[in-house]
Amino acid sequence: LKAQEDVKIVAYVHDLLPITHPHLFPEKDLIKHANRLRNIKECADAILVNSNFTREQFEEHFGADSVRSVLEIGSPASAERRLTNRQRNGFVAIGTIEPRKNYNWLVKAWLDFATKNSDFVQGERLTIFGKPGWLLEERREELLALVESSDSVEIITGASDELVQER
Repeated sequence: LKAQEDVKIVAYVHDLLPITHPHLFPEKDLIKHANRLRNIKECADAILVNSNFTREQFEEHFGADSVRSVLEIGSPASAERRLTNRQRNGFVAIGTIEPRKNYNWLVKAWLDFATKNSDFVQGERLTIFGKPGWLLEERREELLALVESSDSVEIITGASDELVQER
């Protein structure tokens, strides 16, 4: 691609977790991710990131002024439009279910919040959309027990975009 004059390579980087938190990843993933980021730095005509924090981390590891721009996911305008078009019917988390994302804490926090703020929550649910990731076994039983202990939390694997949008 780099050899073609009419092609520009733009990369979007979400995080540097395998580099900044190596203890959360298998060694083979650390090497693969480090190589991927080096290739992005060497080959991309422009690098976009999802936050200023990611920009700082990327530039700390791969050089100042490496990132062209921060392109945040979503925007206040799109969130306002969605809320005016329909009522909220729950809270959602989306992502592979694995220890580094700390879903056990999220479920505990949700259950505590829902109990203390039942007038605000009004029977709404926390829905976690995601497939089980690596090392889930470590804390799987705790997470499943938390989910099964309440009718206000559910995990959905393999959801369509339409189902996620409904929630």
